[in-house]
Amino acid sequence: RYVRRGVTVLRKPNGGKASALNYGMLFATGEIIVTVDADSILTRDTLRWIVMPFRDEKVVGVAGNVRVVNRENWLTKNQALEYVTQLNVARRATSFLGVVQVMPGPLAAFRRSMAATLGGYDRITLTEDFDLTVKLLKTGGVIQAPPGAFAFTEAPARLRDLYKQRLRWYRGNTQVLIRHSDAFRVRRYGRLSQLVFPLMVLQQIVIPVLGVASIPAAIFIILAGGLGYVLRLFAVFSVLQLCISLIALDIQDDDMRLGIYAPFAVVGYKHLLDIIALKAVFDILVLRRKPKWTRAEKKGLGATLRS
Repeated sequence: RYVRRGVTVLRKPNGGKASALNYGMLFATGEIIVTVDADSILTRDTLRWIVMPFRDEKVVGVAGNVRVVNRENWLTKNQALEYVTQLNVARRATSFLGVVQVMPGPLAAFRRSMAATLGGYDRITLTEDFDLTVKLLKTGGVIQAPPGAFAFTEAPARLRDLYKQRLRWYRGNTQVLIRHSDAFRVRRYGRLSQLVFPLMVLQQIVIPVLGVASIPAAIFIILAGGLGYVLRLFAVFSVLQLCISLIALDIQDDDMRLGIYAPFAVVGYKHLLDIIALKAVFDILVLRRKPKWTRAEKKGLGATLRS
């Protein structure tokens, strides 16, 4: 029933996401491959925007910008704000330098010939999208994130599902950093070694450590009679985060009401993510556990859109 629409449906035994993507690439005939997740919805202009940068021969990959569609509770609204103010803003900033950190699963594009030369997606890590991004950046190619290339995704609506999703992300990111650790010392990798990897270490380890450490530090200060100081500090950072959030929401033409969740990016939601990130790093570096794919339950975008 899809043939008349120019769509080819492929079926294979479940071998993981990387295996499915590689299988699909075998049947692709075009030079530009666009990948999306099963729970992604594209805008009408998305494909036009995401292939546009490939006019430049130096561009080997393009990252899409992702928005949360199911903004139904405290958890999903915090994720919606996080995607806008942190993930998408970071992509736009690094796009100017041509070194976007990750071509995300919900929406990405790359040159088929280049990816095939690099062996496509690897099943060694849990974050095959980050791994392929690093391999492409190692070639010296450019990866951009055009502002009009958007995809909507369904965010985990329950805490346990968010935990599973982020644990997989952070474990996979740690695996990729270890696998491509040569990027820390090989100068010919340019901005990958000078910017991308140091930034990932900052986000994955340094900031979570400081975030978690701030909890007992704040408790100690309060017990020592410094409640007013802690409250003033929280107020200052909350105002700064609110300003950043409102600017990012305005630039991306998103719902400005999400700004009321800005304080949780200072205390609460932020610390939840910090704890998960540190657990992931501890599992990989200290316990040396072999991570498994942790699947977050979702109700499906069809149900989300109907509601």
